[in-house]
Amino acid sequence: MSTALAVWLLVVTPGAVDHRGPAQGQVTMSERLLFAFDVPDAARKWVPVNDTVMGGVSTSTCRVTESGTLQFNGEVSLANNGGFASIRTGTSSLDLSSYDEFVLRIRSDGKRYALSVSTDYPIAAGAYYFNLKADAGEWREIRVPFHSFQARSFGRRIPGAPPMNTADIRAVGFIISDKQAGPFLLEIDWIKAASRQGD
Repeated sequence: MSTALAVWLLVVTPGAVDHRGPAQGQVTMSERLLFAFDVPDAARKWVPVNDTVMGGVSTSTCRVTESGTLQFNGEVSLANNGGFASIRTGTSSLDLSSYDEFVLRIRSDGKRYALSVSTDYPIAAGAYYFNLKADAGEWREIRVPFHSFQARSFGRRIPGAPPMNTADIRAVGFIISDKQAGPFLLEIDWIKAASRQGD
């Protein structure tokens, strides 16, 4: 086979693999779908955890909508020193050490929510949190770098806490707190893990 023909086959043959990697300055993305809600029983993996565990009376539920999203809604009450509602899902030690961030698509009512992550590091009445910002009624894709999470216990940052251990993630969830009394509604389309590779 001539050298010219071999080069032509490499360029045009479907499935040919280029092992050279990304060119200088080029960034490639690697993604892994973690949670999607295109089947009715997908909500069974998510469990409400509200201030009732501390004597409060806030309520929350989660369900899969007809459009295939997860709806987290309820009402936050400040009675009995309460003030938060949340949902979360447990995993059997999810290893995301080869990724850099979460990517999620959400639609909110304009209130303040946080993405929560629990790992092998024990935190009393807390987890690692990242505050989410989304305008009311608009779908938004949000990127959350793993290094941006803060460890908090009883709503307060924990000085000296280690970085979030992405090799041993045991629960992912959403929480509304900060004395935001009243009804709330957050809708989640999907959650992915992603990494950026290249220069």
